[in-house]
Amino acid sequence: MRSGCSVRLALLLVLLLSAAGALAQSFDLATERIAVVSLDGAWRFHPGDSPVQNGRMQWALPGFDDGAWALLRGDRTWSEQGYDGMGGYAWYRCAILIPPGDRPTSLLLAPIMTGWRVFVNGRAAGGAGNMPPNHTPNPSLSFTLIPLTERGSPSPRTVEIAL
Repeated sequence: MRSGCSVRLALLLVLLLSAAGALAQSFDLATERIAVVSLDGAWRFHPGDSPVQNGRMQWALPGFDDGAWALLRGDRTWSEQGYDGMGGYAWYRCAILIPPGDRPTSLLLAPIMTGWRVFVNGRAAGGAGNMPPNHTPNPSLSFTLIPLTERGSPSPRTVEIAL
């Protein structure tokens, strides 16, 4: 019995020593790091839904003047920011200055319980659930990645987001 234990112990020791010599995956944060910026700051905010002209949501259009809209933070509830008891739909807007570079840039949205749509520079870029008049909640509460730019833009540019 003792020799069987010794053989098993020796095999275990050989396996541990060979595993110790194996190289682990390495990550270089200086060159392979994904740049992440939190957009939890103030966004332009307006309750209600956008007027539609010529089949286009006016509040989603690039260059739309939202300067008179309130500033709200996306990481706080409406009631914490002066909209106590408000329900229904609202719009958020912001502009992002993206530096030049060859990496694509995306917006990562946390799960949103209601139906929603995102517009990037006036174009529909993503969404979930149904919007009025056939409102339904978001059927998949998951994080969503919305592309903002493609690879290889040589100059800085501004991207307008309407949510």
